[in-house]
Amino acid sequence: DLQVPRPAPIIPLVPGLPSLDFLQTFIDLFTARIAPRLARLRHQFVHSDFTARNILVKSRQSSHVVGINGFGAGVHTALVIDVAAGVTGQLADSETAQQTVREFVDAYCEVEPLHKEELSVLNWLIAGRIVLETVLTAWQRVHSPSGGHFGGADPRSSGWKVEFAKHLISV
Repeated sequence: DLQVPRPAPIIPLVPGLPSLDFLQTFIDLFTARIAPRLARLRHQFVHSDFTARNILVKSRQSSHVVGINGFGAGVHTALVIDVAAGVTGQLADSETAQQTVREFVDAYCEVEPLHKEELSVLNWLIAGRIVLETVLTAWQRVHSPSGGHFGGADPRSSGWKVEFAKHLISV
């Protein structure tokens, strides 16, 4: 499940988080407004870590997917969380972020159309993934700087991603 409320207690313990007030407010709003709605949505197994490092393609220049690995974060939860996880894993920069979301969601919906209620929470779920990634990556860097799961994440991306999350829920 999308565990947005879980990092709330560690936010004050992580120095240098971008937009600290937004992160805390987002978690409170998500917990009150979005989390209760998730139980009413369609559920399925969700990979939950659908990033470029877990997508196997035929060759480096190919977009032909031949496999997926990294099922350790898999969970049974709302189907739309799979879309949010997939989109977030493909965000490369601020200039293409909106287009990436649109293209990913359109492609997903060609195969499995999202329902109205799922679409109504999608931006919040994408923003939630960004908030989780931002807090957990910063926590990892402070408390376990030798690497780990978040070792490959670019710390410079947190700022623009948080700004994008703000945009997503203000629309």
